[in-house]
Amino acid sequence: MNTPSGGDSTVDAFSRFWTEAMSRAMGGGGWPSQSPPRDDLMRQMRQAFLDAWEHHCIELMSSEAFLELMRKSMDNALAFKGQMNQLLAKILEDSPIPSRDDTDSILQVLRSIEGRVLDRLDRLTERVDEIEERQDHAPARPPGPAKRKSK
Repeated sequence: MNTPSGGDSTVDAFSRFWTEAMSRAMGGGGWPSQSPPRDDLMRQMRQAFLDAWEHHCIELMSSEAFLELMRKSMDNALAFKGQMNQLLAKILEDSPIPSRDDTDSILQVLRSIEGRVLDRLDRLTERVDEIEERQDHAPARPPGPAKRKSK
């Protein structure tokens, strides 16, 4: 692992820890009697690895090369999405399947017709109400002679 020119303490600590652990394990001398328990050793090793990994990821993600790669990736994804939309629109246009625009325009026409029918029903209801009101207030007609049909 290459360390930056200034020297990174996290990476150095990880390297030192790993080198020391391997030399003790492989050196034949074993662990000294004052060494930390195995669980504590594993926690230290894990923490040193995670710290080094965190540093590496932050360094990578803040680099210009990574940002440029992400920009290109997003541009390519958007271009691909546009091409797929054009392809699907062409397929729908060439097939007898109605498109969303077709169904939207039909729904708009149906809503317009529905609105006109409801307006007309409201006006007819008002007229019927007026006629019924006039009949209720009109003087009662005396029963007249029944009309006979002439032959």
